[in-house]
Amino acid sequence: MSAQTCRRLQPHEHIRTPVPKPRREGTSLQMDMGLDRVAFLCTTRFMRDVAYRHLVLDKHLHQQDRLAWDEVMKEAAQHPILKRYADLWPLERYLKDWLAPSMSGRRGQMYTGATVANSKSSVAQSQNELPIRKPLPTQPTRTHPVVAQARPRMDSQAGSVQRPSPPPPSQRHVYATGHSTTQPADRNTPAGKQRASFRKFLLCCKPNLRPLRREFKRLGVKSPVDFLRMARLGDRYRESLLRGYMHLTELEIAEVKMVMDQIK
Repeated sequence: MSAQTCRRLQPHEHIRTPVPKPRREGTSLQMDMGLDRVAFLCTTRFMRDVAYRHLVLDKHLHQQDRLAWDEVMKEAAQHPILKRYADLWPLERYLKDWLAPSMSGRRGQMYTGATVANSKSSVAQSQNELPIRKPLPTQPTRTHPVVAQARPRMDSQAGSVQRPSPPPPSQRHVYATGHSTTQPADRNTPAGKQRASFRKFLLCCKPNLRPLRREFKRLGVKSPVDFLRMARLGDRYRESLLRGYMHLTELEIAEVKMVMDQIK
């Protein structure tokens, strides 16, 4: 393996000649690509997203439709990291293992409703197979006469107390942080439509910027119009926002710049 393949690559680094495919595969694809952990995870996430959009997950790589594979190669050629490698060899090597039937259990269980139903039925079956335990015999306890006389009165008072009604649905929404807040606005409201349109816009970007929606929202970019205004800013000021305020990684900054350069 050549030294050019083993050295680590940075997302902002400019490479004149493509990185050739190693003659012998190393212990891991990350080592052969020469990427750090963050850049490698972002790249593999992109390759999985492309495969979900164009390929059939139940088939081997050599069984895929040729036109669908051409679309995958076309999108991968625009990726800021994959385009550095000759013939996009990391894409074929990764998807060849990822689309293997042995990976189907780890790959698609969380994405199919049939698997959820099967898991529920298996849980119910396991509960039915549990042995039924007989209740333990209880010994009668003696109660003081005064306590026995006061107990019915306490029970009657407890039954007469009216329990507070549950709060309306708008106040029962609890986020993962544990703080009770009001339920998000309906999608039919202007605010809900604006959020939905911005999510759809980020999802349609190439590469996909949907995972960065929270960072854009914190910056104040909540609509496609705000995104276009940010794209028209100066390069230095725009990069300071991406790096200093949004705290994006080098790979994420490169992906955002790629999209903004296409639309501005």
